[in-house]
Amino acid sequence: MAYNFFSFVLAKFIPDTTAEYSLAADLWVSTLFIVMFSVFLLLQNAPRHKTKRNWFISLNAGFHLDKCATLLTLRFCPVALPITQGKYFDPNQQSLNLETGHSVSKVENTL
Repeated sequence: MAYNFFSFVLAKFIPDTTAEYSLAADLWVSTLFIVMFSVFLLLQNAPRHKTKRNWFISLNAGFHLDKCATLLTLRFCPVALPITQGKYFDPNQQSLNLETGHSVSKVENTL
């Protein structure tokens, strides 16, 4: 009943349109699907190839479009960030060793 009501109401506001079949659009979508499926198969079947690894990383990173968009935006609208004092790591600061519970006066670099 609700379906009939909404279809009747929407029929008054939205005209009945039929789309024309476009051979060019059909070929374009089919070509895109075939190319994307072929790239997928290539990336799956050549796991040790260097080019495959580079493409796989770029595809998973979205070709770094977010980084490019951010850099482009900041080029046109630069932002001056305020300088704030933050807490920095001081290796000479006295800290608490979580394993023993004793305070440690200096952090030793074992690398």
